[in-house]
Amino acid sequence: MENFQFEDLSPNKVNKVYQDLKKFGSFLYNHKMGVFLVSFSSGVAYLYHNITQSHKRKQIKLAKERVKTYFESTQKLSEREADAIISKFIDENKILDKIQTPSLASIRSEKDPEEKIKLTDQLKVSIISKLFSVLYIIPMLTVFNRLQINIIGKYCYLDYVLYKDQDHSMRLINQQTESNFINSRNNCHFLKDINFSQFIDLIQEQIKISLKDWKIDQQSSFEGFLKLLINIRNNFEKKEIIASISSDKSLLKYLIPTEEEIDNLVQSQKTPENDNDIEYQNLKMLYNEVRNIFESQKFYDVLKDSINQSFLEFTKNLREDFESTELKKQIDSIVLPDLPIEMEIPKPLVTMHNIILLPKINKQIGNIIANKKSIIEKIGSTDLINQLNYSVLTNDLDFNKVQF
Repeated sequence: MENFQFEDLSPNKVNKVYQDLKKFGSFLYNHKMGVFLVSFSSGVAYLYHNITQSHKRKQIKLAKERVKTYFESTQKLSEREADAIISKFIDENKILDKIQTPSLASIRSEKDPEEKIKLTDQLKVSIISKLFSVLYIIPMLTVFNRLQINIIGKYCYLDYVLYKDQDHSMRLINQQTESNFINSRNNCHFLKDINFSQFIDLIQEQIKISLKDWKIDQQSSFEGFLKLLINIRNNFEKKEIIASISSDKSLLKYLIPTEEEIDNLVQSQKTPENDNDIEYQNLKMLYNEVRNIFESQKFYDVLKDSINQSFLEFTKNLREDFESTELKKQIDSIVLPDLPIEMEIPKPLVTMHNIILLPKINKQIGNIIANKKSIIEKIGSTDLINQLNYSVLTNDLDFNKVQF
């Protein structure tokens, strides 16, 4: 207030302000149409921008919902397909019967000491080889089949899902290439006898080494057997081994054909009307993409987690074989009466002779096969596998940049 001066409100100053306002009023009156148009056009532009942005947000939301619905339905399809593939592979083809397992009766009746040792070694190696084969086959085929379906979805169906009823859809991979690529129950590279035989040979070779000091006449605790499983798994599941299909020890390399095998497949389907050059290039492109994904950290994390799911199912069931009901009754009778609250005491674990343990493991293999659908569902429900496959399907699409 200290800078306020009364001369600012002198009659001359007030009169000048009044005249200026009068001129501005006259300008508005004389140019009212122009002012109106400028205001109107600005309002229209602002309104159009809002409507456009609102429409785009709705389109993005609808596109995301369509992709999500398609993604969820195809993952369910993959679960059913994986179950069918594994069922045909193990149940119908009796593939595990190719791992020869001597019976306990034949071992007991053998008179030759050296031959008896050979049979006992063969028994432990064959049963543990069957165990690892099943516990690897279920997650590997589940993860691989899902990966293939989402790669095909990206190339053949994503445009249609995004633009629904608009003329944007374009199939980049033809149906014959899709059929050759998709890991179906009737067209699975891994189901070929030679590939599975090599897969088994690799597992048996490593298990022979790992079981060298694990004698059949010794006893094992539950914890001790878990350590044995972990030691064997480490020989297959290190990233530099399993994720590198160029490695001789990688189990993944048996899932996909070599470039030479792809070439032979396409050559066998050539006709005078179709030389299949484009199909060969597309099939080669799809498998190269699989190889690149196999070697990524994300895929390794998914595969490792999926394998853990199958081993967890087995060890959870095996633990019950080590539990002692009789010993628990004795402990309960001593401990429970003196406890101030009700509680459940876990059953104590006992040690077991390996000659008794091996038939129980063999039985658990059958239980795992019978319960494979549950394992497949658990693998498919994890965030890791869904995040990876959604990324594959959408190719990490930025929906804000999609042109609607």
